[in-house]
Amino acid sequence: YFYDLCDRVGIAVWAEIPFNAQAAKDDPDTNAVEQMTDLLHQCMHHPSIVCWGIQNEITLGEARRDPRPTVERLHALVKSIDPSRPTTQANLGQVATGDPIHSLSDLDAMNLYCGWYYGTADEIGPTLDDLHEANPGVPIGLSEYGADTHVGYHSGDPQPGDYTEEYQALLHEEYWKALSARPYVWSSFVWNMFDFASDLRAEGGKAGRNMKGLVSYDRETKKDAFYWYKANWSSDPFVHICSKRFVNRHESPMTVKVYANVPDVRLEVNGTDIGAGDRDGRIVTWPVDLGEGSTTVRAVADGCAPDETTFVRVAEADESYVCPEPAPFGGGSGRMERESWYEKEGLEADPSIYSTWTALGDLLDNPATKAVLE
Repeated sequence: YFYDLCDRVGIAVWAEIPFNAQAAKDDPDTNAVEQMTDLLHQCMHHPSIVCWGIQNEITLGEARRDPRPTVERLHALVKSIDPSRPTTQANLGQVATGDPIHSLSDLDAMNLYCGWYYGTADEIGPTLDDLHEANPGVPIGLSEYGADTHVGYHSGDPQPGDYTEEYQALLHEEYWKALSARPYVWSSFVWNMFDFASDLRAEGGKAGRNMKGLVSYDRETKKDAFYWYKANWSSDPFVHICSKRFVNRHESPMTVKVYANVPDVRLEVNGTDIGAGDRDGRIVTWPVDLGEGSTTVRAVADGCAPDETTFVRVAEADESYVCPEPAPFGGGSGRMERESWYEKEGLEADPSIYSTWTALGDLLDNPATKAVLE
């Protein structure tokens, strides 16, 4: 039924089997081949399907079954049943750029989360360039990217891992800039359109949710990042004031940011037109002094409905906007930044010995501890 809907409205589909995480140790092929065969026979006549996915984030490692032979077999199987469509795969971001797995399908892509699970958002461009350089004959795509956000969390200085609506929007702005400058990227997929159930998660103030969606789990609330893509993709004229849910403000002046796909956007502050702001593509900003009490701002432009919201000046930062448990990864080295057990107990970790605070990579670097782990 879903494929029928995609056929009807013209949504391009990457259809895949759940060959994920790791290959089975005893028999890695049988079930994957059965599922791939069934998917092809059931769905190959849907015109919306443009490529067949043969694996998603299969894990590579010395201690695991090598999945590459299965990937090769699945590619050959697809070509024997439906040679009209290319095969593709979504590799985990930690897979080495020069790994031969990248060339085992017609198309290649990676799930990359620079600026969320590791690094910074502006690293996405160089990361894609490195992948492209290491695989010059392989079409490179970006099969997942995004950042979790809780629409109740906000910051005037958003940072990786804070789950704020403002940081999610900034990350997507940065990725858009990088992707627009790299026409060799054959595809890019925002992860995700909607927040969705994820049983293992308990983060950002929500249990059982992945909150990378541009829209809330109940499909009721469009996050600011949704309007960033609307500004770039839609021809429907509009203006959108960002951070409307960030009502209580203690800093002044504050920056009012508007997404718009129309020219000549102006801002009215408490009924006074303060004119055009600083424009960078589809982003327009103004510094606005907040007086005592409330300040109403209204973005207006010819040919579309205005957008309006009210901010309230408060004496101190509203702590309800702060996630009580920010992500321990977001940015930097990717190593958890939470307080260790030793610090909680008022003890000092002995750097000369291994402990529960030792990174797994450090253990694997030592042949003796690597042997124990294996």
